[in-house]
Amino acid sequence: MIRLAPFLFLLCFFIAMPVDGGQSISLATADGPPLSNPDNTGFHDRIIQSMFSRMGIEVQIVRLPAERALINADAGIEEGVFVRVAGMEKQYPNLVQVPEKITDYEFTAFTKHVRMSINGWDSLKPYGVGIITGWKILENNIRETRDLLKVDNPEQLFGILDKDRVDIIVYNRYDGYGMLKQLNLKQIRTLEPSLASREMFLYLNIKQKHLIKNAADQLRALKADGTYQKLFKEIILPLTPN
Repeated sequence: MIRLAPFLFLLCFFIAMPVDGGQSISLATADGPPLSNPDNTGFHDRIIQSMFSRMGIEVQIVRLPAERALINADAGIEEGVFVRVAGMEKQYPNLVQVPEKITDYEFTAFTKHVRMSINGWDSLKPYGVGIITGWKILENNIRETRDLLKVDNPEQLFGILDKDRVDIIVYNRYDGYGMLKQLNLKQIRTLEPSLASREMFLYLNIKQKHLIKNAADQLRALKADGTYQKLFKEIILPLTPN
């Protein structure tokens, strides 16, 4: 048994090694269609897969509620999370931002019955509003509304609006277009302009910080060689209203 000790030590060492080329990485997301799909063909899925493929790393995408995705990535249950606003490391200290943005989110109000022009977050105060738990920019900015209802996922979010349980929901514009198509909701429309636009990023657990620079470089390369724009035209543009 004593002779097994060096072997067991080396085995534990290799199991604990960080993700590197030729291996796989598990990333959590709360995105819905068309940004992330169960078959991994969403816009963000394809961007993330392309980035890491160029690094020789296979990506396993795990779909979780927004808050749980952050908690798991911070704890190292998954090795990262996409896509989130800048500054998440203040609340989740084990997360490190990949400095090149994946996209811009337009946080947009969707409604069935309300008719108004949006003029900042305070425009929402007279109404019953729905959001998804864990979307920090919304939790920090939507306050003192008549009612605020939080749900776990986009299907629930659009469901409470369709059933008139709230007057307005706030969600990412392109995700919203995807949900309207998926759920065949034809009475729901956007209120313009968007409430806010924010750069959105991939975060990796601190144990994978050695991948940060390469991941940022590969994302920049996807934009430079036209791959990013091609995927946007293929997946997102067909959903955008005229």
